[in-house]
Amino acid sequence: MNKGSSKDSGTLFSVPLRTLHVAFAVMTGGSFISCILISLLFDFESATATHCQVRNYLPSISAAIGFAPQRYIWRISIALIAASHYLHIVLTYKYFSKSFNVYQQSLYQAVVKFSTLIACMEINGLVGLTYVSSTDNYSLHEKCFIVFISCAITYMFMYLVVIRWAHEWQPLRGKILKAYIHKRNTFLFNAGIFALAVYFFIRHNTYCEPGVYSLFALCEYLVVLSNIYSHLIESLFIFDDREYSIRYPDSHDNHSS
Repeated sequence: MNKGSSKDSGTLFSVPLRTLHVAFAVMTGGSFISCILISLLFDFESATATHCQVRNYLPSISAAIGFAPQRYIWRISIALIAASHYLHIVLTYKYFSKSFNVYQQSLYQAVVKFSTLIACMEINGLVGLTYVSSTDNYSLHEKCFIVFISCAITYMFMYLVVIRWAHEWQPLRGKILKAYIHKRNTFLFNAGIFALAVYFFIRHNTYCEPGVYSLFALCEYLVVLSNIYSHLIESLFIFDDREYSIRYPDSHDNHSS
């Protein structure tokens, strides 16, 4: 991982971090929307059916990715984005753990490590609920979802805590301020929409009203899309001048005969 340009004779390949993460985010969002549209067009009755047998208009995410080819589209997308997220977690950890000297440094480092653990658990939960569908093993799928959503919301909050702590001696400004505002707004939106999704889910199971499960599904979509954007924020504002690069091995030890 380099800062600025590294296009010299020793670089085999390089790509701006911002470009790569935007591409992955667009791919993930596009795959997600494609799965929903394919389910609506070709599996509408099965995808929108519920135990209440009332009319619904949108499939839940679990239902949408439970059919072929949707499940394969989504699984390939998550496999690629998970690798990108793990790299991003490492970069974010190094940035916050190495770049700042703050009050109560040992506690600060513990909080940074804890937030990094939460970020890893979020991705693990996402991978788990993607590759273990609700029809394969509902109990495990449900547990993976709980891990994913709880860790996703917790990590957004922890990120806000860490970024404020890291800049405790100076006001937030420039790119850092933009990143903080976008992360804060995304956190509030994501948490609010998730709470609304829980309300619609409980109401659907309690009263079995037509269309209520569709409102739950719509909230699910917004939770996922806002989560995708949340993971993009650092690349857009803080790490916008970084790049991934692959370099040739150092050949200084090579000798000609």
